Amino acid sequence: DVTKCGGISDEIKEWVYNLLPFHFEGSNIFSHAAYDLKRNPDDQDARVVLFYRWDKGQDYPFEGYHLTHGHTPFEMTPEQTPRRTNLDLDTKRGENICIGVYEDGVLGPVKFVIINNDGSVRELDPMYKNGELA
Repeated sequence: DVTKCGGISDEIKEWVYNLLPFHFEGSNIFSHAAYDLKRNPDDQDARVVLFYRWDKGQDYPFEGYHLTHGHTPFEMTPEQTPRRTNLDLDTKRGENICIGVYEDGVLGPVKFVIINNDGSVRELDPMYKNGELA
């Protein structure tokens, strides 16, 4: 429950708490699991948005967009394809937390900040930027 997280401002907690299961920032799509661009926002299938599981290496099929999601635990670094980023590092089981850093007009993250379960912090550059190898 985000309202019980320590060290996070009330403003950020409220913002996270009020997020829909998906939202857009330009052509970046943020969703719990997936988002179907063939459907209008009001017609999204909750089973897809909340529970879709991506195959390892499977790219987001819609050109000109980048999907960032969780829900499918990965390894010690975020999983990336040209149009999809999975930030789930299995935090539910107490593993690392991954934060994507984004800039206006750029598809996908420009940096990752990983908080390790021992409290140490590391930064990683993304493998892809604007759908191209960085």
